Amino acid sequence: MDRDDGVNDIILHRIASQRVEEGRLSDIISEGANALSRRIRRRDISCREVMSLTLDRIAEHDRMYNAVPILRPRGELMAEAAAYDEELAHGQWRGWLHGIPQAIKDLAHAKGIRTTWGSPIFKDFVASEDSIHVARVRAAGAIIIGKTNTPEFGLGSHSYNPVHGVTRDAHDPKLAGGGSSGGAAVALALGYLAVADGSDMGGSLRNPAGWNGVFGFRPSYGRVPQTSVDDVYMGQLSTDGPMGVTVEDVAMLLEIQAGYDPRTPRSAQARIAVGDREFAAAHRPGHLPRERRSYLLDARSRRVVRSLRSACLAIGATLRLPSRMDLAQGNRWHDDGFLSPLDGDRHRPDLGRRPGDQRAGGRRRARSSHRPATLGPGARRHRRAACRGGL
Repeated sequence: MDRDDGVNDIILHRIASQRVEEGRLSDIISEGANALSRRIRRRDISCREVMSLTLDRIAEHDRMYNAVPILRPRGELMAEAAAYDEELAHGQWRGWLHGIPQAIKDLAHAKGIRTTWGSPIFKDFVASEDSIHVARVRAAGAIIIGKTNTPEFGLGSHSYNPVHGVTRDAHDPKLAGGGSSGGAAVALALGYLAVADGSDMGGSLRNPAGWNGVFGFRPSYGRVPQTSVDDVYMGQLSTDGPMGVTVEDVAMLLEIQAGYDPRTPRSAQARIAVGDREFAAAHRPGHLPRERRSYLLDARSRRVVRSLRSACLAIGATLRLPSRMDLAQGNRWHDDGFLSPLDGDRHRPDLGRRPGDQRAGGRRRARSSHRPATLGPGARRHRRAACRGGL
């Protein structure tokens, strides 16, 4: 073997080693924040390595998916990560999120970063302080890298707006990524972030999580204090909350976000210590909590649910079904007769035409007159049109 061949072998070995290292870090982020936090604290990996991988991945993929449209300059973020590494070298540990990149939903303030609410009116507004839950994750060691996308003012279940455009589904970029925490869910699913914040009024933590294969949890109102809002009534309908790639991460982030703050008098007085085991046990795979709603299921979705049920039972999970939930009964899961939004639109013209129809929120009429529900072409067109920016 001549000298050139030896040099080439060394170069190829280094390239291969670098790819293995990148793959290792990628897997670590996909494992979630808790695993990543432990490795950073042991100094198995550095904050700079994690930040570099995060920014590289966003640069490579986010032109297509548009989950993190607001991003701080790379030089600033790498310098901040280096400072966190220096703290670790001197035995300083800020908390569970030490050195872990975080992008905040673009409805909350992060000091020094734009908060646009997805609206041209505020496209150049720069926050002068953190929202309450953002200050808490920052204090726990998170490095705020930018903002995740949302519909304008958070109003909608698809994350598109005239400032930043459309966020696309992590598994099929022809479709929208859900909302209003769509940017956060897609960022988690694509491995940009190990954990993320979001907010929820009528499903905004939950529906994008479901579409993108991650976890979203809507806490009770007041559990996570909100920064003051101008509209007190509307403000109490929504709450901030956690998202993650594991239930354990969701629990840990909720513990950081939650707790009383005097600026929000209606926030919960007692802090919670959910603990990963307790929370994971309460929300283990296969546990279907009783909710006052009904679910639209087409034939394909029912097959997926049945498959999931079988898989959960096979690994020893406990599956609890509400008394009225019966997958064999047509296309709908019933629970207390409440209607989904699509049902409400379908039946509203009929409500009140007979005496007693308005009792219990129209439940009597809805129960007696509903027809088999499928996710029809109108709903499918709505999702695709949202992705194209056509709504």
